[in-house]
Amino acid sequence: ESSIYRVPHYNMETHKAWRVLAPGAAPTDFQLETLERPVAKPGFLLVRVHAASINPVDFKLPEVNFAPSFYPYTPGLDGAGVVAGVDESDTDFAVGDRVVFHTFFNDKDGTLAEYCLVRASAAVKAPLLLSFEDLAAMPCAAWTAYQGLIQKMHIDEADKGSTIVITGASGGVGSYAVQISKAFNLRVVAVCSEKNFEFVRSIGADETVDYHDVKALSASIKTLTDGRGVDFWLDSVSSESAKAGLS
Repeated sequence: ESSIYRVPHYNMETHKAWRVLAPGAAPTDFQLETLERPVAKPGFLLVRVHAASINPVDFKLPEVNFAPSFYPYTPGLDGAGVVAGVDESDTDFAVGDRVVFHTFFNDKDGTLAEYCLVRASAAVKAPLLLSFEDLAAMPCAAWTAYQGLIQKMHIDEADKGSTIVITGASGGVGSYAVQISKAFNLRVVAVCSEKNFEFVRSIGADETVDYHDVKALSASIKTLTDGRGVDFWLDSVSSESAKAGLS
């Protein structure tokens, strides 16, 4: 789902960053520029980027007609690296910490750069057992799945044994949702293409349903649950897919 870009490092006073200069820019139009290196400030960490991932939103965003004042900006929402600077008011992080992080559109300071100014509230200390490349591929997909399951559906240990349907189960958000659901001991019905059945089962899916057969989807789920239906439904495909699932 995501592409990985490894970021080199050069100067301590300046840094290089890919820039989107105007609306309508395709990824091939992004410009590599030398900029003044940012500094940490209250609520923001300075992170030396070791790896960044590219999500669909990163190359779709320039197609949106934002106000001209939004440009130029540095693209890239997800990244991982090492803290290079902290404000004295921040006691949760220290220089040298390995972190995985997510940026925000409005900050205009994305991850396709040597250094990135990151909101401390959107950074997490990273375990040593994961590479920077693996970490950088996580935030958008993993945190979206987490928000849907934990913050919206409020799934917890008390839901052990409940059944959840996850559509788009082999995609970025869906595959993380499968794993999080299994961590809470839910019975997972994964909806995806037949070619991905083996993959979703390998990450924890208990049952698989081919999304191509829309008419049979409801019947399949009723059969799998002995006619009771499911307790939770997470759709990571589209609003149309979600409406169809509720009908």
